[in-house]
Amino acid sequence: KDGRELRLDELPAQRAARGELVRDFDFSLVFDDGTVRELLGYGTPLCDERGEPHGAVHALVDITERKRTEAELRRSQQTFAELVERAPFGIYVVDSEFRIAHMNAGSQTGAFRNVRPVIGRNLAEAMRILWPEAVAAEIIALFRHTLETGEPYCSPHFTNPRHDVATVESYEWQLHRTTLPDGQYGVICYYFDSTDLRQAEDALRQSKERLHVALDSASFGTFDINPLTDDLGWDAQMKRIWGIQPDEQINLAAALQRVHPDDRERMAATV
Repeated sequence: KDGRELRLDELPAQRAARGELVRDFDFSLVFDDGTVRELLGYGTPLCDERGEPHGAVHALVDITERKRTEAELRRSQQTFAELVERAPFGIYVVDSEFRIAHMNAGSQTGAFRNVRPVIGRNLAEAMRILWPEAVAAEIIALFRHTLETGEPYCSPHFTNPRHDVATVESYEWQLHRTTLPDGQYGVICYYFDSTDLRQAEDALRQSKERLHVALDSASFGTFDINPLTDDLGWDAQMKRIWGIQPDEQINLAAALQRVHPDDRERMAATV
């Protein structure tokens, strides 16, 4: 199976006959129809009263299904590992000693780009590299709380200036306690860099604010209509134009009643 030339004196039976203890060995059998079976053998020498080997006893176990299951598990683990590494969001694991035990590639080149080394680094040290002391201390406390209590954490909108670079960044992140391969508890953090999204939202909000200022300055009013219910949404200027009280809400039908009868049909057609 491994490309070596097979020597008869290396066979388990021959080794056992020489008095060597053969604990186990595995090999494949290929049948005429091409079927392959994986076998595990156990061997031990038989010795006479003087301790001289004169034969061997062997037992064989069919491990074909076990081998197949192990191969499928390896493929599954490899696929999962690749998905984690290529994920568009960040993932990292903190162990029971509060060290960063694993981190996907996106995290190492993203949020933690200025932390070197990062794997094996104490989380508290890493956070104090990335964030101002007050922010870092809060993050560290949240990790410790989840590690100690098992209580998950989901962050509200997180936007703060970085300590290592002159930027303001936003993240959405969650913490969950998990059991690590060594049997100890750890914390897994999933996070998404929402900096571009928050900046776009801020720009849109500022644009709307400027639009409202411009409309107010020009004495323009605006309203929107729900075509399914005929409900109207009025801004303050439009309510002043129509003579509607600030806390009053009227629908389209009521609003059209305020229009002069000669203009009502034409007005209804425009909305």
